[in-house]
Amino acid sequence: MSFKFFMNHPFYYYYKTVLVPQYMEEHNIINEHKVPKIEKIIISRGIGKSNTLQVNNYVEESLKEFELISGQKPMLTRSKKHIAAFKVRKGMILGIYVTLRGYKMYAFLQKLIHLILPGIRQFQGLKLNNFDRQGNITFGIFSQSQIPELPYIPRQEIRGFHITLQTTARTPSQALTLCTLLGLPSNSI
Repeated sequence: MSFKFFMNHPFYYYYKTVLVPQYMEEHNIINEHKVPKIEKIIISRGIGKSNTLQVNNYVEESLKEFELISGQKPMLTRSKKHIAAFKVRKGMILGIYVTLRGYKMYAFLQKLIHLILPGIRQFQGLKLNNFDRQGNITFGIFSQSQIPELPYIPRQEIRGFHITLQTTARTPSQALTLCTLLGLPSNSI
């Protein structure tokens, strides 16, 4: 995928032409490359089933859902060793994840800001203490029914997932400022 194609995404164009100059003006930054940006978005889901038949069905459905959500094939996370206390065997599937970068990342970010988060009833917004020291944030979506690509199936099991926004911000306050400029709802209490 060429850089020119990547630049044609409307959300990336909005970020470069509107948000970067606004951030530079607010924080008295001269160099454009010091403005924090989102490097990648990781969407993940853990597999908490113990029955192998349930796990296989759950994994297949989750793979299909993640492929529809992200537009690319998800990866499986497997255990590296036996842990008897947790009933985990070596090679057992523990989770699924997708890493989004570039064009697909900005497409998902736009969908997250404008469709998914406004549809969540009890979403209070991002808080400063939700960010880690490096300026990354992870939050959960409790139901897959919030995703517009997934078909609505009544009586389907509710399966949530986690979204991690990894930024180049050096502090949590820089990351929170970046996220609020992008349009993510914030609750700075």
